[in-house]
Amino acid sequence: MPYGSKAAYSPLTVDFNSGSNSTLTVFNGFHAGAVDTWVRLDDLRLSAQ
Repeated sequence: MPYGSKAAYSPLTVDFNSGSNSTLTVFNGFHAGAVDTWVRLDDLRLSAQ
């Protein structure tokens, strides 16, 4: 999903396999294109399928 100005939140789904691990740590990285930029990351949900 490309970064840019958004009027509202945009959901993003990522499929992964945690193997035998029972914990998960989420990191968010961002390289700013300008001085006054930021990323908001919230409402994380982990679902088993």
